[in-house]
Order: sequence, then structure tokens, then C-alpha cells
Amino acid sequence: LTLLRWLLDVLILRRIAVLSMKHVAKQLSERLVLSNPTNAAHLEAVFLKNRRPNKEQMRILTEQLGNDHEELQQWFATRRHHHNADISIGKFTASCWRFLFYASMDIYAFIILRDKEWVSDLRLCWTDYPRQEKTMDLTIYYMLTLGFYIHLIGAIFFEHRKKDFWEMLVHHIATIVLVA
Repeated sequence: LTLLRWLLDVLILRRIAVLSMKHVAKQLSERLVLSNPTNAAHLEAVFLKNRRPNKEQMRILTEQLGNDHEELQQWFATRRHHHNADISIGKFTASCWRFLFYASMDIYAFIILRDKEWVSDLRLCWTDYPRQEKTMDLTIYYMLTLGFYIHLIGAIFFEHRKKDFWEMLVHHIATIVLVA
């Protein structure tokens, strides 16, 4: 699943995200133009250390670089927006991957469950419980789900860190325990 996600991410989803943001990026790049373009490398270094310089740091930058204060403020605002766009592309690809997995698993579940008699009569779910016979199609469904959640445990450490990081980690572990 990890290899499939990586291929989908690199070959398709990132390209879709980049194409959809192309118009926005063009407008933003026009705002990043400075009167003195040789200062861009220095500003980038400052940005990597501090994305929101305070008034004193901005005053020092204005004196060092010879750019207008408003121009530097605009540069930092636009650069923060570019940084957020990179994060947005990562979130977009992760959301698309989850959507494709869940949609395909829902379709697969519909296909394998439509001929099961216990779907329409819930009393049959408890017949011979807990020694019910597992069919191969249901085993495959559970194995794919288990693999997906094991993949998500690894992926959660490499994706953009969200506010609910620990909650999602506990959720993925609980799901693995329940499915296994």
C-alpha cells in the first residue's frame, strides 16, 4: 500500500494539485519581486529561521538590504503563503489517497456483501457465533483494511503534523487491534 500511495502521489496527485494551484502561484510570484533581487537569498535564509520577523528585525533588514519596509512585509507575507501552499499540496494528496482507498473499499464491500444472507437478516449474524466460517473475500477485505491502517501509522509521522496527531495515532492503533 505504501508503494501504491507513493506512485499515486508522485505520478498523479501532486501534478493535479500543482496544476490546480498554477494560477494562484503565478499571481503570488508576481508579488515576490523585489526592487533589489540579489536580496532574495538573504531574505530566504531569514525566513527559514523566522517566518514572522518582529518590528525590530524588519527595521534591521530594511537598513541592511535597502528595501522599503512595506516591500519586505509583503515579501514575507507572500513567502508564508507559498510555504502554506506546499503544505496544502501534501494535505491534498493525503486526502485524495484516503478518498480513493475508502471509495474502492466501499465498492469492494458492496460487491462481496451483496450475496451474503446475513446482511439482510441480522439474526443470522449470531448463528454459530463465535465460530462462524470466514470466506476468503471477507478475509481479503480485513487484510486490506489492516494493511491500510498499519500504513497510516507510518504515514502519520511523515505527513504534515496536525493538531490531532496523538488522537489519530491512538485511533489507528485501536483500529489495528480491533481488525486483527
